[in-house]
Amino acid sequence: MSVVPDFKERTVQFGRADHLNGILTVPRGKGVELKSCMVTVNSGIIHRIGASRLSVELARILSKLGVATLRFDLSGIGES
Repeated sequence: MSVVPDFKERTVQFGRADHLNGILTVPRGKGVELKSCMVTVNSGIIHRIGASRLSVELARILSKLGVATLRFDLSGIGES
């Protein structure tokens, strides 16, 4: 049996020349109200998922509370 997550994630490119890469996590489901949004950036040489996947877990937990999250690498660091 597969379980459908209560969030949706997709990769996005943005910036003047689409030179920044990130992951957008948004709440999913009927009647879900988007309450706010949060942007997280990497902390230097650590990948955008964060230490021990902290950024990923935070984004997924916040989505359950109606908060969209964009996590990305700063320009010149990681995949951006």
